[in-house]
This record gives sequence, structure tokens and C-alpha cells, in this order.
Amino acid sequence: MSKIKRFENLNVWQKSHELVLEVYKVTQQFPNEEKFGLTSQIRRSAASVVVNIAEGYKRQHLNKIPLKPKTRGGEGVRYVV
Repeated sequence: MSKIKRFENLNVWQKSHELVLEVYKVTQQFPNEEKFGLTSQIRRSAASVVVNIAEGYKRQHLNKIPLKPKTRGGEGVRYVV
């Protein structure tokens, strides 16, 4: 079994990324009045799965050293932005 060097190589990350893309496609069809309500909430929820996987991977590979809150989200923020 080879060692995974980046969180993007994790199967679970790849599947959750596919989910985010699908959620964005589906929510484009939602009514405009839901743009800042339900649509936004569903999109953020789906994206948070990907972000949490990235953060967990980063934390595990830094030997579980407690990180400053600003640093903790570095990998995930790159995905969301």
C-alpha cells in the first residue's frame, strides 16, 4: 500500500469533491428567492465535508500538534476560495 502524500489523493476526498460539484449543479435549478437561504446552506454544507477531510488530513500529518485556529483551516480554505 502506497503512502498518500496529499489529501486530494484520498478516495473519500475525491468522492466528496464530486458531491460538491453535483450539489452546485442541482442547486443552480433552485428558485432565485432561495439563493441566499436554502441554496447557500446546502452548498456550504457540502463544501464543509471536503474542508473537514482536508483539515483532518493536515492535522494527522502534523503529528496531532494543536494548531492555531488561523492555521488550522489553511488546506480547506484553499478549496473553498
